[in-house]
Amino acid sequence: MATSVDALRGYTPTTLIFDEAAYIEAGDDFWAACMASLSTGGKVIVISTPNGYDKIYYEIYEQSIKGLNSFHISELHWENDPRFTKDLFWVKTKDIVHFLLNREDYDENEFLQERELSKFPPLIKKGYKPCSSWFESMVKKLKYDRRKVSQELESAFLGSGDNVIPVDTIEQIKDIHVMEPEEMFMGNQLWVWEKPKEGHKYILGCDVSRGDSEDFTSIVIIDFDERRQVLEYLGKIPPDLAADIVYKWGTIYKAYVVTDITGGMGVATSRKLQELGYKDLYIEGLNTADKWKYNPTAAQKVPGLAFNNKRVQIISAFEEALRHKFIIRSKRLLNELYTFVYINGRPNHMKGKHDDLIMALAMALYVGESSFSQLQKADDLTKAMLNGWLTESNENNSIPSSEPVFGVVGGGNSEIKKQYVENSWLFTKRR
Repeated sequence: MATSVDALRGYTPTTLIFDEAAYIEAGDDFWAACMASLSTGGKVIVISTPNGYDKIYYEIYEQSIKGLNSFHISELHWENDPRFTKDLFWVKTKDIVHFLLNREDYDENEFLQERELSKFPPLIKKGYKPCSSWFESMVKKLKYDRRKVSQELESAFLGSGDNVIPVDTIEQIKDIHVMEPEEMFMGNQLWVWEKPKEGHKYILGCDVSRGDSEDFTSIVIIDFDERRQVLEYLGKIPPDLAADIVYKWGTIYKAYVVTDITGGMGVATSRKLQELGYKDLYIEGLNTADKWKYNPTAAQKVPGLAFNNKRVQIISAFEEALRHKFIIRSKRLLNELYTFVYINGRPNHMKGKHDDLIMALAMALYVGESSFSQLQKADDLTKAMLNGWLTESNENNSIPSSEPVFGVVGGGNSEIKKQYVENSWLFTKRR
């Protein structure tokens, strides 16, 4: 039958079988309608390979493990089927596809021969993965696609979806960086990991919601110097109250504030911040050098960033930052990473999930990289170029010996050297 909300209307089945349940896109409403059809009794069988953290199959599986529903799990992995394990062996690797493509990188100490089923789980816990000629042939048929291998052969939820952030990166964040906050405020909605440090540059990203919808208002503050998350807020509040929170904590951290003004909610927050007198607001369209200081001539513009106009660049900056070991502290943000996937080629959250914290963090990272980092790189390039010219001092001019003098390596044309000396004020503080 079709997987629509009204598919079982008028039916009272004794047994429901869902095949490929992880690929049903109807969501909670469909599942609730199916369960209502069994109100007089009946059984449900759910069959599927994983498809990331989907709304139906994964949640049933997870709740069953925790004893929160009456489902019983039956798992069948390929290494338990004797048809596929005639030459079974085990290799210690995190990525079986990498092993198959780079066998020469592995030595004999990383291989094991084991065929006793009871010993399989301990080997898996130690980091071993099963392999056989049948398995290798299947991986080849799947064109070494890691997502499909994880989904069709390894029966793994993590890695079987189209995650925007690579699975190994998410796992590393979970194992190494995520930690409980040092302090909590506002009914545990606002988490603080680090207090502000003198001289550090802080950026605050704010994604605003109406306060009465499914979406949340999210605020993230990052220490741009140390590339780490230091504060986070997540709650359902109207735009004017969001401005009050941003003003308070932005002032404490002396943070540069960027707000998403795409949907109009952020406009109210930005205008309220201007009324409160907050000066360090990102205004899209100003020169790069002006973005990090107050510009009174820009008061007529709405401070903020039109997120949807630069969505690809912003998400790209977010991905790059995580690849370069940006530190995420929040388990709430980590949970969003698990369900932040490509949907029709576009980065988005799974149905029924959220990406509010991701958006706030991504904006902060994008603005930091596009505003400060590029300006810093330009300064460094200029200094390197000028330092290349500082090759000797000229005893015949009146410039103090502590000041740099511009010359030509190896002597060169005396007239050119004279011009450099006469115009050195262009490159120093001396006039």
